[in-house]
Amino acid sequence: MKKLKLKTSVALMLPVFGLALAAPAYTQTSANTQMNKPSQTQRAAARDMRLSQLIGKDVRNAQGEDLGDIKDVIFDVNNGRVHYVVLSFGGFLGMGDKLFAYPVRAFSPAADRDELVLNVAKERLKAAPGFEASRYPDFDKPEYRSQVDRYFGSGMAIEARPNMRLVRGTELLDKDINDPTGRDLGEIEDVVINMANGNVHYAVLEFDQSWSLNNKLFAFPLRSFKQGANWSDDLVLNISKDRLNNVPGFDSDKWPNLNDPKWRADIDRYLVATTTTVVPLPSTTNDGRWERLDANKDGWLSRDEAKADASVTADWSKMDRDNDGRVSRTDFNASYRR
Repeated sequence: MKKLKLKTSVALMLPVFGLALAAPAYTQTSANTQMNKPSQTQRAAARDMRLSQLIGKDVRNAQGEDLGDIKDVIFDVNNGRVHYVVLSFGGFLGMGDKLFAYPVRAFSPAADRDELVLNVAKERLKAAPGFEASRYPDFDKPEYRSQVDRYFGSGMAIEARPNMRLVRGTELLDKDINDPTGRDLGEIEDVVINMANGNVHYAVLEFDQSWSLNNKLFAFPLRSFKQGANWSDDLVLNISKDRLNNVPGFDSDKWPNLNDPKWRADIDRYLVATTTTVVPLPSTTNDGRWERLDANKDGWLSRDEAKADASVTADWSKMDRDNDGRVSRTDFNASYRR
């Protein structure tokens, strides 16, 4: 179900302050307004952006020079964090056709539009570690990632978290979503991110037409989606149509203003409410053992967590089929037989 991604900008809604007619009152009101009005830094820090509209955007430096454009964004899908922005510089500074991953902390988002400024000196740009567009590195492996973090310094890098899994943001767009039985539910229409703090705010899902939802879109936290052993597998979401009544939805052709305070308050209330109610996969006889071993409740079993049970440790190689040091609940239930 591939669709054309709209490239319209999302405007930031700012409060409108009334002006009193009398001169003394106007002076006092203006002073109060200036004191209470959010600063440009505060507005930028609160600004959400759609991934689909960020891809292809031009990036400038602090001097206003056009550097290139955004090719991708690298997410930690298990922890909902943005780590890197992948840029193409074209012919700027003779950098050729290579792509470069820059830490998200190297960018400053604009306060009132979907635009990023790269705060890196020209000489640092040219010497940064790059890669060929046809040969993206595996960001889950440390080889290239450590080069980038070492080059820009530890202060630029997003902290590694347990069960980190880095994938390209463009792989999330239009990714198919199934229910636990393997039946098609729909696909991810977009991902909403905050480039100032590096958070992946939520994903927006379009359900299959069989759900008869009149082209409505619905927002879910990334932790609601379960992954298979390989990232190329479809994601899994366990939800009923009745439960959608409690999920923030909107018309596919009428996106809300993502930075409208009311919308943000509504969506944040929903996201907070789901923090302790991660969607479960179907129950099996191994559920009790899984719940006991998954100590950090992130939906993945690490090798260290498995060491708490000798029988699980003995079966680890059967469960960890891709040898990445972690096992999904689906693979655990499919492979562990005791």
